Amino acid sequence: MLFSNPTIKETTRFLFSLSSIEKIESKLNEFVLENSQMKGWSEDNEYEQVRIRRAHEAFYKKTDLQIWMQQNNATRFSWSNSHLYISKPKSWYTWVMLDTCINELIVKLLNKHEFITDHQCYIDKNGEKIKISYFWIQHSIILNSNIEGFDCQFIFDNQSNLFIWLHDNKSGNLKKSFEVIDKSQYWICIKKYNYNDEKIYNVIKKDIFNEENPNSVIQILKSIKF
Repeated sequence: MLFSNPTIKETTRFLFSLSSIEKIESKLNEFVLENSQMKGWSEDNEYEQVRIRRAHEAFYKKTDLQIWMQQNNATRFSWSNSHLYISKPKSWYTWVMLDTCINELIVKLLNKHEFITDHQCYIDKNGEKIKISYFWIQHSIILNSNIEGFDCQFIFDNQSNLFIWLHDNKSGNLKKSFEVIDKSQYWICIKKYNYNDEKIYNVIKKDIFNEENPNSVIQILKSIKF
């Protein structure tokens, strides 16, 4: 890369022309603060450009992600199921999606609405496991919580869909109270969202958790008698 890639070659030559380590560090810090200029595979599609820039910036702006990559040998940057991932070669769980809002959305749900998940990535700092704001996915990411006595799952698949599921074994009344998108023996799916939407958290907050909205999920659940 240093020999053949013209951008890397010119940048390296420029950095080595500076007169001190301090000046090199200062210039590198300036580079890190810059927004990505990558155009990706579709110069005419702004949506696709946003996705590639988000993934690109994650590599040079997110220190915890870099540490996680090094500690987990996550060296493969690849395209799979219409998304961009960093992953460990030949692994099935060390996959992190970088081109969508999924990681930021999950952090908000965990911090503001008491969800838990087994999919959060960790890094090791002096023998201590530290959570970072990224989540491993291959087929799905599952978040669990309890809303007004009903078990709830937020399931993110790898096709940009977020499904909201409720467990219905306490009263049998959920199917009467919600429009059912899908169902299993005790669970019903009541909502479906596209987590690529930059504003999706505000939509979810209004639809699910807003106690001033009489049609929100939390308000409907409050009205159901066991």
